[in-house]
Amino acid sequence: MSSQGLRPGLSGFGCGEPSLVCGEQKLHIYTVGHSTMSLEEFIDLLRCYGIEVLVDVRAHPTSRRYPHFSGESLRETLERVGIGYVWLGKELGGHRRKGLGEASPNKAWKSQGFRNYADHMLTEEFRAGIERLLGIAKKKRTVFMCAERLWWRCHRRMISDELVRRGIRVIHIMDTNKIFEHKLTSFARIIGGNVI
Repeated sequence: MSSQGLRPGLSGFGCGEPSLVCGEQKLHIYTVGHSTMSLEEFIDLLRCYGIEVLVDVRAHPTSRRYPHFSGESLRETLERVGIGYVWLGKELGGHRRKGLGEASPNKAWKSQGFRNYADHMLTEEFRAGIERLLGIAKKKRTVFMCAERLWWRCHRRMISDELVRRGIRVIHIMDTNKIFEHKLTSFARIIGGNVI
């Protein structure tokens, strides 16, 4: 893991703002994995970081084990507490079953699932999803969410690589006292405007 840990609450910003370099005005987007949290814990975490909109990047926004994280239920709950909900799982969701096979330029990814997702990142559908995510984040403090708590084991890592390529600061939320600033995956390369 090549990301550096940051502590929220520095420089008088409170829980919700990572410390910024003096004068820095870079757009930043948060990521989070809901994991096994209770609904109350999750909402408290979002409030801690001042989140205004949650973008769900799960391909299938359902959870049998944690039904409070199923898409429609989560949307209703978040709206009741003043947080918007947008599902972008069609464009940005993980679990891509098909990739480019032998033609894939993403062979550095050893996991077939991650390689398939990296191939998906080369599509217009993915680019359109990123544009929608950025459009939301330019207006309101935004977090994109999946189920996996550990961002480096989730496709949020790959979405974050694309955002970093575009000059966006990405902050991974672990809990109320622990965040990480995303750094481009060590073996990733930018070729022809794409993360490979």
